[in-house]
Amino acid sequence: MRRWLAILRPNRPELRAAFILGGVMVAGSAVVITWLRSFDIPEECFRGGNVADQCRLYQGTMFAYGEALNTVGNPAAIAAFVTPIVVGIVLGIALLARELEQQTTSFAWSIAPSRGVWLRDRIIPILLLLLALGFAGGWLGDVFQSLRTRSVDPWANFEGMGQRGPVIPGAALLVFGISGLVGGLVGRQLPALLISGALIGFGLWAAFNLSDGWIRDDAVFGTNDELGLGDKYLDSVIRTPEGKFITWDEAYQRYGSEVDALNLGETGSSGLALAMRYVPGERYPAAVARLSGLLGLGGVATIGLTFLVVSRRRPY
Repeated sequence: MRRWLAILRPNRPELRAAFILGGVMVAGSAVVITWLRSFDIPEECFRGGNVADQCRLYQGTMFAYGEALNTVGNPAAIAAFVTPIVVGIVLGIALLARELEQQTTSFAWSIAPSRGVWLRDRIIPILLLLLALGFAGGWLGDVFQSLRTRSVDPWANFEGMGQRGPVIPGAALLVFGISGLVGGLVGRQLPALLISGALIGFGLWAAFNLSDGWIRDDAVFGTNDELGLGDKYLDSVIRTPEGKFITWDEAYQRYGSEVDALNLGETGSSGLALAMRYVPGERYPAAVARLSGLLGLGGVATIGLTFLVVSRRRPY
C-alpha cells in the first residue's frame, strides 16, 4: 500500500479532485434519482393508450415531474457524462506532460527498473479509478434515460446513445489515452492540453460517424405507424404499389405529380404510401457495443503508443 501511495504521490492533487468529482457526481445523482422516483405516478400513465382517462387526476403531478426532470434531471445526466471525460483529460495531462515539464522524470527513470515498469505502475491505478468512474457515469446515464422515457427500456432505446451506458468509460479511456500520448510527445502541459483537445474532438467525431454508418446498415423499412418509441428514425421514403421502398427523387422520376398527393395526406389512385427507414430499438445493444468497443480500442492503442514514446524519449 505504501508503495502505491509513493508511486502516485505526484498525482495526488488530480486523484483527490477525481475522487471528489466522482463522489459529488454519484451523491448528487442519487439524490436526484430518489426525488424523481418519489413522484406518485402510476407507470401506466407514462404509457398512455387506453388508460389515459384514468390518469387525468395525475396531470398536475406529471407536469411537476416533467419540470423536475428538466430542472435537475437533465443537468445531473450531463454531469454524469462530462465528469469522467474531464477526469480523463486531467489525469492524462498530469501523467507525463507535467512530469516532463518539471523535469522530475530524470531522477524517476534513473532509479526505476525500466521506464515501462515506471509507467505501468502509475497507469494501472489511474485506469482503475477512471474506468470505475466511467462505468458509474454510464450506469447513471441509463437510469436518467429510463426516467425520461419511463415506458421504454433504455437498452432498447436509441435516444441519448453516445451519452450514456458503456460508451462513457470507452470515451474516458480514449480521452485519457490521447492526453497521455500527447503529453509524452510534447512535454508541456498547456500545449499538450490544447493539442489533446483538438485530437480528442476529431477522434470522437470519427468514432461517432463510423458508428452511424454501421447503424444505417441495420436499418429496416416500414410504414409510419410501425415506428415505435426507442426506434431510430433515419429518413422518409416511398412505398410503391408493389411493396418496394424507394427515395423521393426516384418516386418523382417514376410517378411525377402523383407523389405530391402524399404531402397532402392523399393516396390517390397511384397506390403510393409514405414510409420510412429506421433502426428498431432492439438493435441498440449491438450498436452501443460497437461504439464502446471502438472508443475503448482507440484508448488502448494510444496507451500502447504512450509506452513506446516513454521508452524512446529523453527524460526532459
